[in-house]
Amino acid sequence: MEWTTDNLLFVSSGEELWAFSMPIEDFEDKKGFIFLSEILMDAAEEKQDFMIAHEIAHFRLNHKSPTLGRLSREETGKQEQEADNLAREWLKHIPAASQGPPDLNWK
Repeated sequence: MEWTTDNLLFVSSGEELWAFSMPIEDFEDKKGFIFLSEILMDAAEEKQDFMIAHEIAHFRLNHKSPTLGRLSREETGKQEQEADNLAREWLKHIPAASQGPPDLNWK
């Protein structure tokens, strides 16, 4: 948790996204932003836990932004799977949250 609060900034995004992460360069001492949507905040707590852990995992794994890094579909898929796996590991003590990745149509 300390690494997360020392290195990341959480910001709410618009209604169109569940969650989004983006690495940043030269923003004081932070490594990046994690954007959380209002839709995500209305979801069940265990789903919120998984999605937030998944986004933090992208940073811990030094992943690149699929858009800014111009990653292929395969590279993006690999990063998503790695983030899912790390999120599951972190949340293994919370059975409902560790099941992810969630169906994006849930509430």
